Amino acid sequence: MGNDSERLEPRLVAVDSYYLSVINDRIQDLSNDAESLAMALST
Repeated sequence: MGNDSERLEPRLVAVDSYYLSVINDRIQDLSNDAESLAMALST
C-alpha cells in the first residue's frame, strides 16, 4: 500500500502546480480586466 501512494504523490503535486499556475494566470487576467474597467469608469 505504501508503494502505491509513493508512486502517486509526485504526479499529484505536478498536477496541482500546473492547475495553480493556470488559475494564477486567470486571476491575473481578471484583475487586469477589473483594473482597466475601473479606469474606464472613473474617467
